[in-house]
Amino acid sequence: MNGGGWFDHITASLMSGWLAAVAGRLAYHTRMAQKGSRAFFSRELLFEIPIVIFTYLIGSGIADKFGLTGPTANAIVAGVSYLGPGGLQALAQWWVKAGGKLPD
Repeated sequence: MNGGGWFDHITASLMSGWLAAVAGRLAYHTRMAQKGSRAFFSRELLFEIPIVIFTYLIGSGIADKFGLTGPTANAIVAGVSYLGPGGLQALAQWWVKAGGKLPD
C-alpha cells in the first residue's frame, strides 16, 4: 500500500501543526532567555506547554476559518503561538476597536 490514506494525511497535518506551535513558543522563550528575563532551562519552560496547546487550537481555528491548509496554516499556528496569550489579547482588542468584522 503506497501513497498513504486519510489517516496518514490527518496525522501528518496534526504533527506539523503541533511542531509549528512548539517552534513558535520556543522562539519566544529563547528570546526571553536572551534578553535575560528568564533562564532557558527553568520552570517557565514547563508553563509553555499549556500555552502551546492553547495557541495550537486558536491558530488552527483561524486557519480553518479562512480555509488555509498545509504550510500556510502552519505559519498561522506558529505566528499565533509566538504571540501567545498576551499578544492575542492585544490583537483582539485592536480588532474590536477596528470594527470587529470578519470577511465572508
